[in-house]
Amino acid sequence: MSYIVKPPCDEAVIQSAPISSTNEVARTISTTLSMPAKSTGRWVLVATILGSSMAFIDGTVVNVALPVLQTELHATATDVQWVVEAYSLFLAALILVGGSLGDHFGRRRVFAIGIVLFTGASVLCGLAPNVNFLIFARAFQGVGGALLVPGSLAIISASFDRKQRGTAIGTWSGFTAITSAIGALKGPLHGGANESVFHILMAIDRDGADPVEYIKGMLAQKRKVPGFGHRVYHTEDPRATHLRKMSEDLGHSSGETKWFEFSNKIEGFIKADKKLNANVDFYSASTYHTLGIEVDLFTPVFAVSRISGWSAHVIEQLDDNRLIRPRADYIGPIYPSKYVPMEKR
Repeated sequence: MSYIVKPPCDEAVIQSAPISSTNEVARTISTTLSMPAKSTGRWVLVATILGSSMAFIDGTVVNVALPVLQTELHATATDVQWVVEAYSLFLAALILVGGSLGDHFGRRRVFAIGIVLFTGASVLCGLAPNVNFLIFARAFQGVGGALLVPGSLAIISASFDRKQRGTAIGTWSGFTAITSAIGALKGPLHGGANESVFHILMAIDRDGADPVEYIKGMLAQKRKVPGFGHRVYHTEDPRATHLRKMSEDLGHSSGETKWFEFSNKIEGFIKADKKLNANVDFYSASTYHTLGIEVDLFTPVFAVSRISGWSAHVIEQLDDNRLIRPRADYIGPIYPSKYVPMEKR
């Protein structure tokens, strides 16, 4: 999905305003005179960000539900593959057509039609009685997405003058990426992994099972054990080191040590048997619960903590016109910084 549509960053896209004829000059003058007020411009951004975000998120969010879809709709592996690909196929095939329709019939009109089609298709997906109907509805969603994505960027380009256009497109790109990231966090392997970890801990507690035997049963059924391994950290995730200690300390202070004890036994077995280290999600499950945070709020808490960093990256990139590389060296204040009370700052 990430290769189908990429947020724009080229100067040629941001600054494009071709004038090739007298009629085009007239249209350009008319557009400039009808530029939205500052408050209207904000609403244009809100509408386009929400519209394009729906299209981006829908390319990945269905993966979370595939196991349930396969069970409930009695689908084969080929069927669920088509559930995913039907959307991507129609989106990729028709995205240029969607942009062309916006040029001919009006960008806002086509964008609005895209919202209606996408919403209607989403309802059909929810009501799908069988997998073939779901595949059809997903393809219909792809058609709606093909009208939304190019329309959103075209509306921004037409609604802001040359000086504001770069900032507007950067804002659209940044917020669209953030909303897509939040949608991805809900998945079972990242962000939502701590939810899955705690569901396992609750099942062990409910059944009175031995934690290690329970995990062995999961592995025998070819089920993944969430909360282990990392794409970058091949040694222990340094965040997991601190969360392990926090989970243990909170368990003792609350008088409920079983969640840490279950987790510690599982970690010992996975490390010995699979040579995998716990990541940030594993011990955050027992830590969040002991702090009194509901399981359904695990992912929102994780996302809220990340949004400030994501936003800072977007702001810095807009200020310096440079991408921030994930492995850039830290050159800020020496750690640990001395805490200064708010009233003395």
